[in-house]
Formats: sequence, structure tokens, C-alpha cells
Amino acid sequence: MARFRLINFSVVGNSGFWTAGMAVLVLVTITHSIYRLNSIEGETGFDYAETPTRIGRPITQMVKNLGTDRAKNLADVQKGFCRYIIVASGLCSFCKEQAVKWTVAASLEPEGLLVPDEWRTFWVFVEPGELASEFKDSRFPAPRYRASNNARFMKEAGVTSFPYHLVLDPQGRVTAAGTGGWLHERESFQSDCTLKVGGE
Repeated sequence: MARFRLINFSVVGNSGFWTAGMAVLVLVTITHSIYRLNSIEGETGFDYAETPTRIGRPITQMVKNLGTDRAKNLADVQKGFCRYIIVASGLCSFCKEQAVKWTVAASLEPEGLLVPDEWRTFWVFVEPGELASEFKDSRFPAPRYRASNNARFMKEAGVTSFPYHLVLDPQGRVTAAGTGGWLHERESFQSDCTLKVGGE
């Protein structure tokens, strides 16, 4: 009887420990689920988050032009124009799909990418190794750059998943940012360096 009481007492005495342990396990499970959801949303191009801390600020990270091998501060690339920038990675299947769609869409238009004269668009790749073949197609219609420092670029740009987009004003300040890498209609590009999409 004494032994039974000792065992019973141990279980009851440690109930707080087990409760705390289960709470931690549930928290870890929920956190992992949110992480996976964000990854899935990034893969499908779903725009689930803004980056308000970056709005109004320039991005000072260096990027290298894949055609000329010249490095520039991102804010200085195509300076003087509104800019729609796609940040992509070969680890993202949706990025590759969008790259192919951009190439096909431009090939069907005599003038290439249909963006207003006051706008420019280009892609920045955050790659741990060689570029994916979809990004190296000679028919790709937009200038291509590569981040000089992947981690620093992602942190300063506020990249949350791929593909990611940035909109810069003529001075290089961020006017919009979020997940997604679509080639929008010409009418979506506004004269105030903002995008109007999805019936906004």
C-alpha cells in the first residue's frame, strides 16, 4: 500500500510539469504549422503580409547585374523611375513558373513588357548557387540582378517568402512590398509609383 501511495503521489506531484510540457509541445506544433503555412503561401504567390517597417525607406544593399557584372546599390538601379522589383530564388517553384510566364508573355507582345514609360521592372535573385535554368533564358524580358549578400539583402528588404516584390519611387524609397511576383497589366502601374491590382 505504501508503494502504491508513493507512485500515486509522484504522478500527482508532477502534474504541473506534464501540463507545462504539453503546453510547450502544443506551442511548438502551432509555430511549425504557421511556418509551413507561410512557406506554402510563398510557393503559391499568396499575398499574406505587408512589410510596413520598410515603407518609405531606401534599400542600400548591393546587387550585381548579370549581364554586365557591374554592382550597384539597389536604390540606384534604374534611378529616376518607379520600379517594380521581383525578388526570387531557385528554391521556389512558383518563382520559376513566374519566370516562364514573364518570358512567354513578353514574347507575345511586339514591344515586350507592357509597363508605362515612367516605370521600370527587374528581378533580383537570392541564390545559394547557380541560377535555375528558368532564370537564364536569353529571352527573359527583364534585367536580372543578383544580391551581393543574400542574408543582408533579405533582412533589409524584409523578404518573408518567395517570390517577393518591392515597389520603389524614383528616389529609391519603398512604396509597397509583399509576397507575389506576377506580371501585372499596364493599367496596374500608377503614376504615383504604386500598384493598383485586384479591383482596389
